[in-house]
Amino acid sequence: MPMPHLARCLIVGFLSALFGAANGNEPTAGRLSTAEGFVDIDLPIVQTDSKSPNLVSVVARGKIQGAIVGLAVDLSPNWIAKPIENTNTFVYWGKVHLHSIGSDSDAFSKLLASYYQLPCATAKMPSRIEVDAVGLSSDPRLVKSNPIKMKLFFSANSEKNYAEVYLNLDLNSKVLQFHEKDPGYRAPLLRGLCDES
Repeated sequence: MPMPHLARCLIVGFLSALFGAANGNEPTAGRLSTAEGFVDIDLPIVQTDSKSPNLVSVVARGKIQGAIVGLAVDLSPNWIAKPIENTNTFVYWGKVHLHSIGSDSDAFSKLLASYYQLPCATAKMPSRIEVDAVGLSSDPRLVKSNPIKMKLFFSANSEKNYAEVYLNLDLNSKVLQFHEKDPGYRAPLLRGLCDES
């Protein structure tokens, strides 16, 4: 017996919604702020993976001004605690890898370029970027349970391409923050994010 038209439409609609949500085709809104002259981006964390007891990977993806932007971040499992002189406070040094998730990451680089008012040579984010990182009064090894604030160092051995940016992760609130450290780093940061040597 043929399936009634209404029932068929309801089933097709349900499956489309189900698989559309799973693929993240319509992410929730991100946030872009230019307060005090700094360009800061907050994105919803849509996926978290623990590939080992200490290695954590996150994917952040959201819609800003009509464009879907995003990136993936891996936190290294190895962090070295170093005391701050004359205090009981430690900073934690390690590695972070930024990964492209495809066209959404290219759009992320282009969004930054448009607000930095600088060119993005290839408008294509590299597939993988390794940067030095320091946890600022927070231990990145505890990212699964605590909000983590970090500073990233791009091209630490190159004066021309050296740049710094803040990266904060809160897995409980599902937010990744990519916040500007200093407008003076905009050009070298884009060289790293736009696959420009």
